[in-house]
Amino acid sequence: VPNVFAFKPATPAYTKYNTALFKSLQDFILQVLSGTRTIDDLKTFQSDWTVNGGEEVRAELVAYADSLK
Repeated sequence: VPNVFAFKPATPAYTKYNTALFKSLQDFILQVLSGTRTIDDLKTFQSDWTVNGGEEVRAELVAYADSLK
């Protein structure tokens, strides 16, 4: 299965937010696995991810994928 994002050029939001968003995701997963958070906290995580740059990154990735069509 081709991965259209594998060699994508870095976009401004991706460059700005990727490190923090990835760490946030890793922390959430580890907290769920360790039992300090539950999967019920997923909505809160999604909301935090969105307002902390996730929506900007997602929009750029969608625009990039659309440009390949």
